[in-house]
Amino acid sequence: MEVRGQRSEVSPSTWFDKSSPTEISPTESSGTEVGSQPFDKSSGTEVGSQKSALRHGSTWFDKSSPTESSPTESSPTESSGTEVGSQPFDMVRHGSTRAHQPRTHQPRAQGPKSALRQELRDRSQPFDMVRHGSTRAHQPRAHQPRAQGPKSEVDWQVRHSSFVVRHSSFKIHPLCLPLQKSRCMKVSGFTFIRNAVKYDYPVVEAITSILPLCDEFVVAVGNSDDSTRELIEGINSSKIRIIDTNWDDSLREGGRVLAVETDKAIDALSPDSDWAFYIQGDEVMHERYHEPLKQAMLKWKDDSAVEGLLLNYTHFYGSYDYTGDSRRWYRREVRIIRNDKNVRSYRDAQGFRKDDRPLNVKPVEATMYHYGWVKPPEAQQAKQENFNKLWHDDNWIDKNVPKTEGFDYSKIDSLTHFNGTHPKVMLGRISRQNWQFSFDPTQKRLPFKSRLLHSIESLTGWRIGEYRNYRVID
Repeated sequence: MEVRGQRSEVSPSTWFDKSSPTEISPTESSGTEVGSQPFDKSSGTEVGSQKSALRHGSTWFDKSSPTESSPTESSPTESSGTEVGSQPFDMVRHGSTRAHQPRTHQPRAQGPKSALRQELRDRSQPFDMVRHGSTRAHQPRAHQPRAQGPKSEVDWQVRHSSFVVRHSSFKIHPLCLPLQKSRCMKVSGFTFIRNAVKYDYPVVEAITSILPLCDEFVVAVGNSDDSTRELIEGINSSKIRIIDTNWDDSLREGGRVLAVETDKAIDALSPDSDWAFYIQGDEVMHERYHEPLKQAMLKWKDDSAVEGLLLNYTHFYGSYDYTGDSRRWYRREVRIIRNDKNVRSYRDAQGFRKDDRPLNVKPVEATMYHYGWVKPPEAQQAKQENFNKLWHDDNWIDKNVPKTEGFDYSKIDSLTHFNGTHPKVMLGRISRQNWQFSFDPTQKRLPFKSRLLHSIESLTGWRIGEYRNYRVID
């Protein structure tokens, strides 16, 4: 048997024929490389020594025959054995005391942590990686299925840069992970609406503008004279849950019925929600404020002292190009409250109170866009005639609400031009605007006192005598 590829630095002193456990010379043997101590691979016993490993470069070994031979009985050039020196079968580290043979992986019992590590290793590495300086030659091995306990039933998935951890039936929402909270944050949205089609409320835009921040959304739909319920049903989202309500039209003092309808929606929220996000049918949240609001809710979720979050307001008037800047417009209001059934809507549903006291709130740099005063003049006039019935009796309405076909937007004290962008959900509605309104922002129709207070507010940001149904805490 010919032996090929003998290295120049190897000086064989003994030849070993693997088929026979006898020592022969290189000229008589067909053996391959062996160590200085013969070893019978077929029986797993050592020949001539107690060592199971063969010293590198001291012996030639024939894998087909477990016999040892001397260099004088067979030469590498005369042998037909396997390659000598290059070690095609085993990777023998320089100076190793063992000749490593291929071996199959033996499955063994593993704990939860090692089971998870092995699972991840098998997914990412089809072969074992040989570490530099390793004393073993790692061979490919097939993954062996094994029984797993409940703790090892963990599946990591990457979805849109968020980790979803699944432990049996337990799930952690992606909102939990940024701050490593102990449990998930759940947000419920809620609103109330009635006759949205008849009075042209942008309620669909209102709901969809905050829907990405909510896990559920409760809509209290009052008994309407139009297709308001079908309008809400047309929103393509499984998060939305409609509750049907009947308005008490006898509540005509201070808009009290609006607060009653708001409380119905609050009472229908899931009890496990952390926050409740309130939005009225003519309010819309710009998408650029989603992230600040999300981070604020996460930050204060576990601080029970924070009972609500305070938002800024921009009020549009006449068209989508002008906003109100006089003292008649409220600048801030609470729109995110803790999901506490002791929190109730206050007066005409503009704000909230708990145990008849203002909420302790944290301000958030996010702005709600109010479009209640932007709609076709005919729809605005109809709304004013109906809406004022929630505050006043018929005699007051006859004296103070003129009977006209369209609302006159020109009777306004002060406006400023809007230079920002509108929420994306409003772009379709804005493109359908079919009326014209223009105003000169330099013309301030304010009495002297209001003009003075307006100037102070413009210079300092301080609104003297501002009504606040909340308490800002440090």
